[in-house]
Amino acid sequence: MDDIEERLRRFRPAGPPPTLRARVVSAANDHAVAARRSPRSVLAPIVAWVPAAAAVILIALFSWMASTERGRIEARVLPSTDDVVTAPAVEVWP
Repeated sequence: MDDIEERLRRFRPAGPPPTLRARVVSAANDHAVAARRSPRSVLAPIVAWVPAAAAVILIALFSWMASTERGRIEARVLPSTDDVVTAPAVEVWP
């Protein structure tokens, strides 16, 4: 039993290296200081989404315009139901 435990000990997670916490805290502080210095870094995530939002708005606008134009064309080309002559009803054989 001890032999198995000894072999498995090599594969158990030992935890993060001691320098990891210092690197994470240092990086977070550097990022926070840089964000306080430049207002552009605060707006950067918002500005990154502007082209995507503009594309969605343009797609919606052009879809609406195409739908409206199709409706106008159909109204001029297709006859109304008043002008359509219906075929006489067909008698069903008994």
